[in-house]
Amino acid sequence: SVQDGLEYFKDCEEKYEVIMLDVDSKDITSGMSCPPKQFVLEENLHRMKKCLQPNGLFILNLVCRDSTLRSDLLKTLLSTWSSISTCKMDQEVNEVIFASSNPSWLGDKLKKNLCDGFKLVNDHVKKAVKLKEDLIDLETDLKSLKINK
Repeated sequence: SVQDGLEYFKDCEEKYEVIMLDVDSKDITSGMSCPPKQFVLEENLHRMKKCLQPNGLFILNLVCRDSTLRSDLLKTLLSTWSSISTCKMDQEVNEVIFASSNPSWLGDKLKKNLCDGFKLVNDHVKKAVKLKEDLIDLETDLKSLKINK
């Protein structure tokens, strides 16, 4: 449940290199169906940040059709982390947001690190026998990556 996830971050004592939040609320009336709004309240984002190592990376899958909600969320993320980058998935409503306070991940450095990582993932996946329709070309999707400072 949503509450279980929020409770975990409230009591979390471990430190992670990466936290990825991909939680669907199933509520399309709010303008943001992923994640549930409770997860992106400023106090909960700060709790998640405390569960990250100092140079850790927070990754958020966002499905938001309300531009005001999206803008407010980006401001909240920037008040929590020193750098965020967004990547809109082609032909999808989803947008992936990367947030970090790691100085080596600021601005264009973040994009380069993500490009390098996505290239490794793509190279690995392409070796497996898959239908072309089942693949997402992460390198191509990075063309839409926007760096917010």
